[in-house]
Amino acid sequence: MTMIWLCNGWRQQCAKRKQLQGYLQQAKQLGFDSYCSVRVGQQWWLCCAVDGARQQQQQDIVVALRQQFSQTEQLLALLHDGEQLLCISWDQQQLLAALLVANDPSGQQQLLLLLYGLCQRQHYQPLILHSNELPLALQQQLPHASAQQCFSLEQIKPCRAARLLGLKQPPPWQRWRRLVVLMSSVIALLSVGWSYYWPGSSQPLAERPPLPPDTEQVPALVGMPVDVLLLLREQLQQLDLLAGWQLQQLDFSAGQLQLSLQQSYGDIAELQQQLPAPWHITQTAQQLQVSRCFNLLATALQFDQPVDEALQQLQRQATLLFPELHWQLGRSGANSRYQWRDVSLRFGSWYWLELSQLHQLLQGFDARLLRLQLSAKPESLITLELRIYQPISQGDDDDSSMDVSAGV
Repeated sequence: MTMIWLCNGWRQQCAKRKQLQGYLQQAKQLGFDSYCSVRVGQQWWLCCAVDGARQQQQQDIVVALRQQFSQTEQLLALLHDGEQLLCISWDQQQLLAALLVANDPSGQQQLLLLLYGLCQRQHYQPLILHSNELPLALQQQLPHASAQQCFSLEQIKPCRAARLLGLKQPPPWQRWRRLVVLMSSVIALLSVGWSYYWPGSSQPLAERPPLPPDTEQVPALVGMPVDVLLLLREQLQQLDLLAGWQLQQLDFSAGQLQLSLQQSYGDIAELQQQLPAPWHITQTAQQLQVSRCFNLLATALQFDQPVDEALQQLQRQATLLFPELHWQLGRSGANSRYQWRDVSLRFGSWYWLELSQLHQLLQGFDARLLRLQLSAKPESLITLELRIYQPISQGDDDDSSMDVSAGV
């Protein structure tokens, strides 16, 4: 794929500008330097990248495609580009997939798993954009009841809304808001002056009645959003580059990341120079304990899927992806709004790529991460503790506004 397009970035979705601003602050802490944000209906789509702003022409391929098919409520693009395969999908205002993989058995298996999950969605009959050169296995997995159109990567049109901005630049809506605040302040000063120099024109304003208190307390979701797996992936990629130290163990829970590093030829002074400020280093014998905290934003449930059905589907898909998987059910519970069931996944592996696969796997479920452990010795092992939720009652969302605003 040409350098103009960005696909595999750090992607987030939210419904409030405050959350979007929080994600941008978090992206700075993680070392990203550029971003693209766009409003789709009531949702904000955000993509962050490293070194993207330095590529003056680089654009978010998802936003460009969404602009080009802004009136298409459901879309699935599966495109072939030589040695790579691209998959982008959305359903109403929700971005379901944005994945670029190698055109090899491993990459095709990831896309098959992704397509299988998409096809399980209710009322999902997207417009399908596909290349003629797609592998046969992927063509057979496409939804047959949907309209199809031959399409290629070269037909995607660049647009202004898809450009990547430097993270030091505030979002366009924020710059506009600053201008509005400034103009409002000027008008307010003029109004005060008018009232002062024109006797009798100033009348006391009636006090605004207090808002009724919000009596409904929604129970909090326990666990972390599965998007945190992408944060961990970025951290592991950076830790792989540490000179003189080897990562031995990782433990992540409640926003706290703890690592055990083993010394090879490095020293603590060099390690402190390699690790950014948020990391805290504690020395114990031949190992170092390195830790840092993440401020994670809360997210809402997206699906209305029975817990037992979700667990069965998740187990099938996880076993396809990790044949040596050990699956163990945990305790269950419920409150006034949700019911849930805990599950533990354990399989032998030690590589940051698995975190990308796990994240992609969990996108189709209302899952929260309770704990993640990785160990290199005495054997490679990943242990993932999840909580699968089902909402007991939820209102209908209005997804009628589908236009992408090019001015954000």
